Amino acid sequence: MPPPNDAAPADAATDHADRRESGGGRSGDAVVRARGVDHVFDGGRGVHDMELDIPQGSIFGLVGPSGSGKTTMVRLILGLLVPQDGSLEVFGVAPDDFSKDERERIGFLPQESALDPGLSLQHNLQFMASAYGMPWRGRWMPGKRAARARDRIDELLELLDLSDERGTRLGDASTGEQRRLGIAAAMVHDPDLLVLDEPTAGIDPLLREQLWGHFDDLREKGRTLLVTTQYVTEADECDLVGLVIDGEILRVAPPDELRHEAFGGDLVEVAGQDRLPVGDLVDVEGVVGIQRRTARGGLLLLVEDAEATTERLRTALGSQDDDTVTVSTHRPSFDDVFVRLVRAHREGDLDSPQRSSLARHRKDATDA
Repeated sequence: MPPPNDAAPADAATDHADRRESGGGRSGDAVVRARGVDHVFDGGRGVHDMELDIPQGSIFGLVGPSGSGKTTMVRLILGLLVPQDGSLEVFGVAPDDFSKDERERIGFLPQESALDPGLSLQHNLQFMASAYGMPWRGRWMPGKRAARARDRIDELLELLDLSDERGTRLGDASTGEQRRLGIAAAMVHDPDLLVLDEPTAGIDPLLREQLWGHFDDLREKGRTLLVTTQYVTEADECDLVGLVIDGEILRVAPPDELRHEAFGGDLVEVAGQDRLPVGDLVDVEGVVGIQRRTARGGLLLLVEDAEATTERLRTALGSQDDDTVTVSTHRPSFDDVFVRLVRAHREGDLDSPQRSSLARHRKDATDA
């Protein structure tokens, strides 16, 4: 985000500090709030009827394939695009009315780097820190939480495994190193809201896991993160997930609720069962039907509630003290969840987008 050009007066800085600690403005606990937001480009592509509430201190994931509208949503939230219809607030303020105080509370990682390829990795971070008024040495400005720039830059280079490359010219760095430096630049001033557009694209799985661990730490400190990703499996790392397809947010819910909705219930795997006919398993209270056979030769059952039904199944199978029979909760991959919800949406089986209650559209095993 564009940094402020000059320091705020002392009273404004104090007020700013209070607002940072409270987490927002007049919108209460929702750092980002959108209602019926449209922004349609020539040809019909864009964002349609965007509805969002992103709570303070949460990780919100916008998950969907490339070209689904995630980046357009990010640009609207940052004030780089103006809604053609609907209302949108960040920290209780419309993005096109942001003051320098609101802008400096946001860190942004774009898909395309905005850093200087002629500077070293460290000098790029020094430039970003100085643009936000962070001193290289000495005391930090009133109302700020981050350490002095030198300490903060050392911390971020270590976190992103760039310490040994700090003197490398950005233009000579690898694609992964450039991406990691972009994340460091977005985080250098310790913003309240961190907006990351495809932050893990081109990053190896080990560093991706490390990054998500740091995102969790930021959330625990009260920061709010909006992360877009086309890696559908990363939805499991988020507190709330917005599934995006064709410029629409199909659903906003915690990951496990979306799993429940996609399959019409929970899934339980029964392996090693030879004691009861399949029909008797279906008769157990809470069992909706047989989903399919598993690769291990067991059965995957669709149930209303995994915890309660698992105990009933164990009782029916007499398996509490029998190691040859196992009854366990099965968590389908988020790839499967996404495909099912998108397919249901396109077939007209889901009603209005962003519905908060769960759809109990159960499917018989023969339809799976």
